[in-house]
Amino acid sequence: MIIVRAENDQAAIDIAKKITLNEKVTFILCALKDKPNEGTLNELANLALKQVKKIFLAR
Repeated sequence: MIIVRAENDQAAIDIAKKITLNEKVTFILCALKDKPNEGTLNELANLALKQVKKIFLAR
């Protein structure tokens, strides 16, 4: 499991994109400080569909 911690939504997405380049990654946990907006959730979901089996959002 990879834990992604970021100051804001966009930073978490950017980090997640870099991590998902490694196809062996199965889980990403995004600990977002900001409440994710719909666009952020959609982008993370798209990453999950393409390269990662599950992405968990944590508070």
